[in-house]
Amino acid sequence: MKDLNDDYFSIFVDESCDVSCKEQMALVLCYIDRRGFVMERFIGILHIRDNSALSLKESIGSFLAQCSLSISCIRSPAHSVHCFSHQLQLTLVGICKKCDEVAKVVNLVLAVLNIVGVAFKRRDELRDAQFLKVQKALGVGEFQTGKGLNEELGLARLSDTRWGSHFKSFVNFILLFDSIID
Repeated sequence: MKDLNDDYFSIFVDESCDVSCKEQMALVLCYIDRRGFVMERFIGILHIRDNSALSLKESIGSFLAQCSLSISCIRSPAHSVHCFSHQLQLTLVGICKKCDEVAKVVNLVLAVLNIVGVAFKRRDELRDAQFLKVQKALGVGEFQTGKGLNEELGLARLSDTRWGSHFKSFVNFILLFDSIID
């Protein structure tokens, strides 16, 4: 970051959970170096307790200060398709929560995913029931065999900030519905 020369920069910030379910935030610095090349440098991961806008701003400002960077030198937010997809996902989730009928369906599916997906015994029972269903369907010619067909499906928990998590969870829920009911 010596190339930065106390000049302006942008930052990429992304929030996620680590394996122990602690909220964390990754920061990447984007700037033009002395030679005129666009540089992107990963500068760190912060564990965060609160993901409110004010708390995130304070965490970012404090971390940048530790790196001898000033938050006042940030210019023009850095953008990526990934970030726009993330914003779209959050917008759709927010809208769905405002529609009572959709919210009820999401909460029902979430409850089933929590009951079936969390307990190892229930997950094993679901896997066994689905295996028998696929075997039966193959036996009567209802399913075809081939590479990539009839792969084992799992039930992933819904996440407001994980791209495509709702879609994949709902598709698998629909495909596994008969086995879930059994």
